Amino acid sequence: QASPDFAATSGDVAEDPPPRFKWGQTASKVFLTIGVKELDKASVRVSIDENRLTFNARDSLGKGYALDLELAQDVDPDGCHWEHLPRRERWGDAVLATLLKRFPSPWEALLVDPPPAYRRVM
Repeated sequence: QASPDFAATSGDVAEDPPPRFKWGQTASKVFLTIGVKELDKASVRVSIDENRLTFNARDSLGKGYALDLELAQDVDPDGCHWEHLPRRERWGDAVLATLLKRFPSPWEALLVDPPPAYRRVM
């Protein structure tokens, strides 16, 4: 099942802005693709807990990007992983996080309470 793409803008310039991301799902997994133009691959840090995913990275100019997502449903952290995708996405170099759902069933939403900064991209 395909889900909408999201873009975010940050109202607070003191924080690293969120990168663009999109997500999709199967009955047992959620796939989250995060894109950063000119990504410094060595800088990528992804942490996956039972109900949260965090992403931190920098581009080649040193600009930081950060995501802190409270997931709508629980995942099994031991069954989750992330990787650099070999091909570029339209938003830049991509990181794919594969999340194993704790309870296999469709998710109505990715996040518990999406922040106002997130908007749909058509």
